[in-house]
Amino acid sequence: PQGPSPEVFKKLMKIQKILPISMACLFFAAGVHSQEPVKAPLNPQQVTDLFIKTLVHTDATAMKALNEYQRPARAEAGNSGDFINIEQMQETDRIYADHLAPKFLANMKLTVEEQKALLPDTVALLQSVRDAQKRTVCTTGEAKPQTEGVRQGVVSILVPFACKAVNPAEKVTAMMRRSVAEKWTGIEKYRTEVAQLTAAYQNAPLTQDFNGDFILQRFSKSTVWQNTFPRESLDISQALY
Repeated sequence: PQGPSPEVFKKLMKIQKILPISMACLFFAAGVHSQEPVKAPLNPQQVTDLFIKTLVHTDATAMKALNEYQRPARAEAGNSGDFINIEQMQETDRIYADHLAPKFLANMKLTVEEQKALLPDTVALLQSVRDAQKRTVCTTGEAKPQTEGVRQGVVSILVPFACKAVNPAEKVTAMMRRSVAEKWTGIEKYRTEVAQLTAAYQNAPLTQDFNGDFILQRFSKSTVWQNTFPRESLDISQALY
């Protein structure tokens, strides 16, 4: 088997990035309606914080609050069901490492037998990445208006976010490239390196800056801020892999 090419790296990252959406139909999934009313309107920073806790931390409380916040606007637009299917989102989070590990191993220079033997170690590595993701700490700043490309009747703003993510000395894709460059052979070499990288993610300090602007939009006559494609504004995998 051949080592991973740059195209394979891109494919692996694409698989990782879209995993929650492709597997769980994360957004616009039908769900059970809660009858709890929204207690108070949320400002853009609060809405962005709920999106961050949903996308980065898989926080069930935040997802429930986001569903409740979005529900009136969705009902007015004729959309049934909740914005987020919480149960499917949590299930996606639970099987994340198990689902991604075989795809990761398929792009390493290993035989089928060696891939099977290394599967538990790889699952542990990817779970450590997932756990490290949830240690990310974020803050939001004052919203700024966005006018370019905004259609009439829509108000669009950008909410800056500043996150501190784990910062291991080496990341997953870098290890994959190094395995090719150094021409690793034998499963024990891979197992040792994977175990070291697992520990690196587990113990990495939160010293990596991950910043950006989160887009929120609302109709002029509405007070509900929305983001239909939130991963385009905040993709934490860029900082992790």
